Amino acid sequence: MMNNCNNNRGLTPLARKNYNEDFYVRLKLVADEMDMMFPAGDFTAIFTSTGGGRYTCGRENGVLTNCKVNADGTASCFIQGGHLEVGTLKAEVRIMQDDPNYPNGQRRDVLFPDGVIELITGASSFDDVQMEVAMNYAVVSAYELAVKKGYSGTQEEFYATFSELTKTMNATKETAKGLQSKLEDVTAKWQELNTSITDKLSTIKDGKSAYELAKEQGYVGTIEEWLASLKGVKGDTGWLELVNHGTADTTFVLTPNAMHVWGEVAQLELKLGSPMPNVVNEYAFEFQSPATPTNLSLPATLKWYNNYTPTIRAGKRYQASIVNNVIIMGEVE
Repeated sequence: MMNNCNNNRGLTPLARKNYNEDFYVRLKLVADEMDMMFPAGDFTAIFTSTGGGRYTCGRENGVLTNCKVNADGTASCFIQGGHLEVGTLKAEVRIMQDDPNYPNGQRRDVLFPDGVIELITGASSFDDVQMEVAMNYAVVSAYELAVKKGYSGTQEEFYATFSELTKTMNATKETAKGLQSKLEDVTAKWQELNTSITDKLSTIKDGKSAYELAKEQGYVGTIEEWLASLKGVKGDTGWLELVNHGTADTTFVLTPNAMHVWGEVAQLELKLGSPMPNVVNEYAFEFQSPATPTNLSLPATLKWYNNYTPTIRAGKRYQASIVNNVIIMGEVE
């Protein structure tokens, strides 16, 4: 059962964004002019452009995709540039809410923002502005938010204030490019070492540690010195976060820079979550194959290192690492 609330046809664009640029839309539920927390159940936000393209975000079976629910009860949808063509961007929001009056115990509300966003080939009207969507899901521009907070100038005056900010941010981006170049140099050196180690992973059966492999490649320090060398440039440990799943969550979206560990599972269907910006993202997981080998399902876009696809055997434990869409997996003791 669908409840339709409003539509977004024939509206004046509230913002202009370059169609290749990443940006986000903040969704806020409002009923009777009162803010409401975003429901804990499933929801989907569908963004379509009149020029072509469709982009979705939301939560399904408790798993968030391309979005997050904020502490204040709102939801932020992250739209990646290049997926939508030039045109008018419209949104549709579908929310599942518990309601015993319906056969499946849930009611689907279909809501339409009052505002639209114009996707263009030129420069955006402002950089990474926060936009809110209220029920009946009006998309509120930064200027409208400022007026609500007491701003008394015109819309042109308001957006003119962003010009200096844009210049500062552009200068910051240039500085960031220099830092990115240095990071790429470090990454290249790490990749050389990583390649020399991972060349042997396809035949590893004895569960050697990264330290033992490093020693085989010429490292001469102690294990304590090895661990200390993994320390991050900002004082972080550099270690992967350990996430234990037991035998649950066999359909799961992997978070980057974490080791997800399963016990004995008959099947495992994994997808990759959104990467962290400005870092090398590693997706790592481990599982135990039962008496009947585990049925492992991974994204079709992944490439096996050296085109070697390992055969999963019964009663064996496996570890895998995914970096830059390349996966390496081997048996461990």
